[in-house]
Amino acid sequence: MSTPLIDAPTSRRLTALRALLMLCVVGIHSEKGVLFNMAAEAPLAHALFNVFCRHIFQTAVPLYFAMSGYLLFLRYDGNLAEYPRLAFKRFRSIFLPFLLVNGFWIAYLTIAGGIPGIGGTTYLRERGVFSLLLGLNGLPLIYPLWFLRDLFVFFLLAPAFGFMLRRAPYLGLCGFWLCWNFILQESIPIDFGGAFFFYLGGLLAVKRADLDGWQGLRLPVLLAWAALIGLSSTIQVGGIETAWRFPLWRMSILIGSVAVWQLSGLLRLGESRMLLKLAPSIFFVYLLHEPVLSYLATWTRGLVGSGSASQLGYALLLGVATVAITYAMGWALRRFAPPVYSVLTGGR
Repeated sequence: MSTPLIDAPTSRRLTALRALLMLCVVGIHSEKGVLFNMAAEAPLAHALFNVFCRHIFQTAVPLYFAMSGYLLFLRYDGNLAEYPRLAFKRFRSIFLPFLLVNGFWIAYLTIAGGIPGIGGTTYLRERGVFSLLLGLNGLPLIYPLWFLRDLFVFFLLAPAFGFMLRRAPYLGLCGFWLCWNFILQESIPIDFGGAFFFYLGGLLAVKRADLDGWQGLRLPVLLAWAALIGLSSTIQVGGIETAWRFPLWRMSILIGSVAVWQLSGLLRLGESRMLLKLAPSIFFVYLLHEPVLSYLATWTRGLVGSGSASQLGYALLLGVATVAITYAMGWALRRFAPPVYSVLTGGR
C-alpha cells in the first residue's frame, strides 16, 4: 500500500481553501455592480473596495496557481511517457469547460444581442468569435475564465517546467519573477504572474518543503502584508503617480499569498463544514458567476445608493446572491441532468 503524498488534514485544508478562494473571486467582481450602476463610488466605499477587492481578494488566483503547480509536481516528474495522459486529463477537466462556457455565451450573445456588462454584437464583430472563444489578443468573452486558459497552458508546458525544476530550480523562479515584474503583459497573452506562482508551487513540491515551516514568522508576515496593503492602497486611492505603484502591489500579493496560507492553518480552515460542503460545487459557481452577477446588477439598479454603507451592502448582497443562484443552478443540473453537469465541470 502506497503512502499518500498529502495527509488527510492538509487535503481538507486545501479543499476548503479552494472554496474560499473562489468566493474571493466572486467578491472581486461584486464591486462591478456598484461601478455598473453608479457614476462614482463613495469615498469610504472606494477605499474599502481597494483594500479588499484589489488587494486581499487578489491573492486568490495566485494561490490557486501555486496550489495547482504544487499538486501537479508532487506526482509528476516531467516524464514524457506520462505526458499524453496528463494533457488529456487536463483538457477534459480544465479546457473543455472553458470552451463550452465561452461557446455557450458567444452563441447566446449572437441571439440575444448582448450581455450586460460584458458586450454586444459590435464587440463580437470587433474581436471575432475565435478570439473571444479562446481569449486571443485579449480576454475571453467570460473574462474571469482567462485563469482556466492560462492554467491549461501551464499544464501543457509541464515537461518544460519540470526540466527547469530539476536542473535549475531557483534560476527558473528568478526568471519568472523578473518576467512578472519587468515585461509588459500586453505583449504576451499568458499571465506571467500566474506562471511565477505555478512554478513556485512546483518548486515547493519538488523540494518537499514543509508548507507550515514558517509558523515562527507568522506575525512578521502578517504585519508586512498589512503594511504593504496600507501603502499600496494609499497610493492607488490617492492616484499618486510613482514608479513603485505596481511593484508594491505585486509584493503585497506575494506576501499576502504566504499570509493567507498561514492563516488557513491558524483558523483551521480544513474543519469548516460550510467550505467543505461548498467545495464540490465551487467550480460550477466559478464558471457561471460573471454573467449571473452582471444580470443581477442590471436588474437591481434601484438597490444601490450614493452612500458608502449602501454601496458596500449592495456589493455584499450581490456577491451572496450570485453564489446562491449559481450554486442552486449547479444543484439542479446535478439532480436532473448529471451528464451535462459532469461535462461542464470536467468530470467533477
